[in-house]
Amino acid sequence: MRRPLLVSAAVLVAAGAMLTATATSAPAALTVAAPSAAATAPSSAAPAVTPATQRAAPAVIRPLIAVAPVAGQVQRPFEQPDGPYGRGHRGADLVARRSERVRAAMPGTVRFAGPVAGELWITVTHADGLETTYGGVSSTVEVGERVAIGQPIGRVRVGRRHLDWGARLHGAYVDPLGLLTGWRVRLVAPSVGR
Repeated sequence: MRRPLLVSAAVLVAAGAMLTATATSAPAALTVAAPSAAATAPSSAAPAVTPATQRAAPAVIRPLIAVAPVAGQVQRPFEQPDGPYGRGHRGADLVARRSERVRAAMPGTVRFAGPVAGELWITVTHADGLETTYGGVSSTVEVGERVAIGQPIGRVRVGRRHLDWGARLHGAYVDPLGLLTGWRVRLVAPSVGR
């Protein structure tokens, strides 16, 4: 019986990884080499991928490379929360100049633009369950508007010296800086009992 290899495209998109995958009839493991931190544009060469078997022709998924929403350095990094309501820092604070333009990290659709607990936020949805959030930003976009990678979506609010940048994958907080540097991903086929 032939079973397809199940891969979450959201993980690959969020990671900025390129994948060459093969469907097999037996569980298999794939190792995906993501672009290095220095990679800033798609390459014509596919990364090294080691499938357990080679029974089908490979299909290549091209990367979506994210851009930093502002040019500043990391002021405070992401800290994984202890739980849904636990301690942690659910995003990264990036140093920003007063009224600096904030750019969409990846292409997507504006899902929210407005106040949350006294602060202005923008949420952009991307492919496969990925969302990026931008806090302390006066919006220049409308809810429902499609945005391109690097497109200005707002300005850092007056009185702010940093941008609150966050990311969620299927509702779970992930480090937004990982969208810039790429991840090393190891994909494993689901077990027979699933």
